Formats: sequence, structure tokens, C-alpha cells
Amino acid sequence: MTATLRPNRAVRMLNGTPTGVGLDAFCDSCNRYLEAGDDVRVYVTAGRGDRLSLRWVSCSTCGPCGDATAAEDGELHAVATLRSVLNAPSPRLVLTDARLDPDVSHEVVRR
Repeated sequence: MTATLRPNRAVRMLNGTPTGVGLDAFCDSCNRYLEAGDDVRVYVTAGRGDRLSLRWVSCSTCGPCGDATAAEDGELHAVATLRSVLNAPSPRLVLTDARLDPDVSHEVVRR
């Protein structure tokens, strides 16, 4: 059974989500090096309970992750900005200013 995401709530939960390894992150589509300040597009699926699973991160040049024009139940496409967090136990890149991807419809149609 696919968990249902409430897009507006879920996109707020993405803020602070780490991506990459330490301060190194790469576009999952073209392998471009991503840095703090870069805008990215992310593909997220519903996990167990109230959790989200970050599945795919693409640079803004590559566009929406995958072939997406409409999100299916349990999916979320968002845009965010990468920020470096240096005062953590280990430096890392995190998602900030997350918002729904304007190029993807998030109106879920149940069949």
C-alpha cells in the first residue's frame, strides 16, 4: 500500500534534510558537482509513518527528476536550495527553502 503525502506539509519537512556525503553532492542526472547556494530539484517518496525518503537530487539545469509531469500518490517533486551546515558534528549540505516544483502537478488522482 502506498502512503499518501500531503504535499504542502511534506515539502516543509524537507527543510534541513541532508544530501550527499559531507559537503560533496552530485546531480543524479548529469553528475554535475553541486555546491552550497545551488538550486536543486528533488524527488521524494513517502516512507513509513511520517517519514520521507529522498530518492533523487537533480541540478536545476536537468529539470524535474525523471519523466515527471504529475506526481502520483506517495510522491513529491520539490525545488530547494542547498546550504552548508558547518557547525554540525560533521559538515554537510542540507536542503533549504523547499517548495513544490512548479513544473509538476501535485493533484493526486485516485483510481
